[in-house]
This record gives sequence, structure tokens and C-alpha cells, in this order.
Amino acid sequence: MRANDLPLSMDRRKDLVKKLKEKHPQSIPVILKASNQKTLPEVSKTKFLVPSEVTLGKLKLEILKFMTLRPKDTVHFSFQNGLVFPCNTTLISTIYEKHKSEDGFLYVIYSVENVFG
Repeated sequence: MRANDLPLSMDRRKDLVKKLKEKHPQSIPVILKASNQKTLPEVSKTKFLVPSEVTLGKLKLEILKFMTLRPKDTVHFSFQNGLVFPCNTTLISTIYEKHKSEDGFLYVIYSVENVFG
């Protein structure tokens, strides 16, 4: 394991968010996390800086560019450890204000379902 792979402390994450918000005040720091499903697609990018006026649907389309999905799969995003599923028209800034983590990041949990059952 490389030093860069080690998880950051809460204070380091808070400092990182503070610096990101100072440099990009109109953006939301987002981290994509996999749900506890056994089989999930590979994701080539998990950290995003998202403009606050973007909707969840547009964010989903952007994140899908970094996933390898089968044609029969669909992706669902949730917040607060899978307890909240906002609609795709909700602004990311609204979701951030309600569901940001203590460290200041918005953690997006993704899961995949087969749309054909």
C-alpha cells in the first residue's frame, strides 16, 4: 500500500474541503463510494468537484462516463448510507446542504440493479 492510499484523518479531510471551497466557492466536493453489493462495475474516477447548479441527473450522467456497465444495468445513487434517494431534478447544492458529511464532502453511494429483473 502506498502512502497516498492511506485514508486521511478527519482534520486533513476538513482542511482539504476548506481549501477546495476557497478555491472553487461555487463547487461541491463529491466522493463516489460503492454500496455493499458483491458485484459492482469498475469506476475509474471517484472524486469530483461539481458546480452547485448541477442536478443529480446531470451528475449521474457525468459519473456514468467513468463506469463500465452492462446494457441491462441501471445505477442508483443514495446518500446518508443508502437511506436517502432524491429525485434526479434535485440540485446538487440542495443535496449537499442536507446530506454533507461532517468532513464537508458529499458522499454519493452507488448501487447497480438489473433493469430486466
